Amino acid sequence: MVERGLRIQCLDTRSWIDIQRRGDPGYAWFELRCAIDIGHGHFSASNVDVQFLNGDRFLADLERFAADPGLTPQLDGTYGSFLIFWRPGGGEDVMLSFSVGDAYSLGPITSEYNLTGSLRLPPGVLEVMIADFRNVLAAVAHA
Repeated sequence: MVERGLRIQCLDTRSWIDIQRRGDPGYAWFELRCAIDIGHGHFSASNVDVQFLNGDRFLADLERFAADPGLTPQLDGTYGSFLIFWRPGGGEDVMLSFSVGDAYSLGPITSEYNLTGSLRLPPGVLEVMIADFRNVLAAVAHA
């Protein structure tokens, strides 16, 4: 069983997104979880079987994002899940917009669920986060 992960924590440390790599050589997946605490409201979501669809392109864009604030690296996943890094006004602050999605089908009816939002990330975390993403997403090719 392969298990690698990372936690992305927001600036105030009350909210976070976890990405855990799970699986074995026959089938690999990601567990995507988030917990959001805005003081007067608390939200959480998880999907334990997300496939990321563009890991190589996302990693290349994320590495370039460190030097080019105009980029918006986006990691796309199944069930409408995604992570998008961006800088408001091209400044130094780094934001992460996200969606944790899932779906349930019962006969002809499909119900879709998503928790979306944005987190402001602490200064200086980008380089560590790039290395963490490289480690977690590289596991896909080696599983």
